[in-house]
Amino acid sequence: MIRKLIALLLGSAAVIFLVIALRHPQGATSALTVYCAAGLKKPIEAVAAEYIKETGTLIELQFGGTGTLLSQLRIAGKGDLFIAADEGSLADAAKLDVIREILPLAVQHPVIAVARGNPKRIAALADLEKPDIKLALPNPEAASIGKVSKKLLGARWDTLAKKAAVMKPTVTEIAADVKIGASDAALVWDSTVPQFEGLEALNLPELSKHAEKASAAVLKSTKSSVEALKFARYLAAPEKGGAIFQKLGFQPAGGDKWAAKPELILYSGGVNRPAIEQLVQDFANREGISVTTVFNGCGILCAAMKTMKDSSNPKFPDVYYACDVCFVPPVAEQFPEAVLLTEAEIIIAVPKGNPKGIKTLADLA
Repeated sequence: MIRKLIALLLGSAAVIFLVIALRHPQGATSALTVYCAAGLKKPIEAVAAEYIKETGTLIELQFGGTGTLLSQLRIAGKGDLFIAADEGSLADAAKLDVIREILPLAVQHPVIAVARGNPKRIAALADLEKPDIKLALPNPEAASIGKVSKKLLGARWDTLAKKAAVMKPTVTEIAADVKIGASDAALVWDSTVPQFEGLEALNLPELSKHAEKASAAVLKSTKSSVEALKFARYLAAPEKGGAIFQKLGFQPAGGDKWAAKPELILYSGGVNRPAIEQLVQDFANREGISVTTVFNGCGILCAAMKTMKDSSNPKFPDVYYACDVCFVPPVAEQFPEAVLLTEAEIIIAVPKGNPKGIKTLADLA
């Protein structure tokens, strides 16, 4: 994710919360407050416990329905990370202007959870409407799976909602109802099912073809953006959080390899130096990373990259900020994502007052 950028972007009724302070070793000095969707409780707790062992950072986890948590953090105006179970909730958070960086953690699909062996022989959405089926639904005002499913099912959702035996604010609560036999079926995430022994998932095309990314977003209210982003990167790293997510039955979204302090190499045309040098340093400080900058003529930079051949060379730049678009094609295959940042006009510079009265190119002759 960090690699291969051609330009540096500087630039309900009941409310149920479970607050857990994961205690840290003696001597830890910092703490992070994390608002997390209830359906992600098991992997997030497990990853946080490992993170505490490695860093000594106190992690305070607050769980609830994604929609409920969003309302909570908006009112509270404090916290460091928001871990949402769906992309729509992050879009809502962005509209509220409460989040910054977003790192995907897992990919989830809506399914129907039933007791192992599917004793009620549910095979289609229509079966959920049968009188003898006790259906549990997630509250769309509180749980992301409810909001997503309501949108996917349209008018059918209204039919199911009228028929449902129970509607609850978190996905884990309705899955638990199926586990204990209080309900025959529940609409949940596919990743929820492995967390409850004795359940199986029914993949119905109207639901399971749809995918949502569960992601961690750094809150604008954080007092330590470096530490918040560091934990988010740990959650997303394939060999750290990713491995735990996969072990618990989730599909990891993929992320950068873990590094306590990531290192980037930036190549930039020398003409850009006055404009970006301080911005790059400010960016590095905010993100908690190290940026090695190399300023030179773009022709020289392209030649150097050609000599290194490709990005498998550890000295190959992660970011290339060209001073002119004509210096992009020679190395474009190594940088599949391009962003146009600035435009400039070519002018003729003269001493103040233009003593020679130069007005046209012809005057230069």
